[in-house]
Formats: sequence, C-alpha cells, structure tokens
Amino acid sequence: MTRQIRVGDVVIGGGSIGCETAEYLAKQGKNAEAAEYFLKSAASRKELLFNASARGRAADNFFLEGTKNKNSSALKNASAIYSELVKNTALATAFRVQCYYKAGRTLEAMQDYQGALDAYTEALYLNYNENEVKSSTVPVWVNRSALNAIDIHLRQGGS
Repeated sequence: MTRQIRVGDVVIGGGSIGCETAEYLAKQGKNAEAAEYFLKSAASRKELLFNASARGRAADNFFLEGTKNKNSSALKNASAIYSELVKNTALATAFRVQCYYKAGRTLEAMQDYQGALDAYTEALYLNYNENEVKSSTVPVWVNRSALNAIDIHLRQGGS
C-alpha cells in the first residue's frame, strides 16, 4: 500500500519510520523539517549506531538548511550536533573523522575560521588503528579536511 506524506501530517512511530519520513522530506528540500524528524527518530531509539546515524543526518540537514537559506540557527544546531558526536569515543573513528570534517565545514559557513581549522586539524590527527583505515572512508575525510584547512590558510594570507 502506498501512502502519501505531506508536510504537516502527523507521523506515528519513530525509529526507522521517522527516518524514512525525514529522507522523504529531505528529498523535497524541506531540510529543517527533515532534521527534526531525524532527531525524533534518534530520541526514540537509544542504540548507539542508529542514534548517532540519525543525529548525523539531522546535522547534515541543518547544515543544508543553514547554507541554502542563510539560517544561522540551523548552522548552530548542526555545529552542536557534530560537536557532540565527535566526543563519543564509542563511535567508529571513521564516523568521528567525518563529523570533524563536517563540523569544520559548518564552522566555515558560520565564518568561524579558527574553529574550522581546529576541527579540520582534529580530523587530520585523530588517532585511528590501521585496520579501520584500510576498510573505511577515513582517507576521504582526512583529504577533504586537509584541502579545506589549506584553503582557509591561503585565504588568510598564508603561503
């Protein structure tokens, strides 16, 4: 059975249903609403990976809302979520490195260039074990962090 979902509908349930609704809203460009659904889904299930993934997707949507619509409140929300996620040492290093990169990108959008450099530096130097690096996307996020840090440095007159 196919069901149409409109913004403003009440969705009963949480967890994966809330995430599916959030994905639908995000595809419609309704990033602020999508972020709220991801946060509701994260609150409904406390399992570490589900919760962290849903919160990360909420932050991604807050970032999109903030950059697309010049919404500083959404950027602050994204920054706060990424900051909380990177502190959780129970999460995989690859996930935390990605969150450091995304925190840096968010801080750049907020014109906090020193904060962005700090986040990128954390992504570059976060200790990770050799096996995780071989089987993950850590190098992608490390490379992106390095390139963004260099870009900020050059824009600030560095050589």
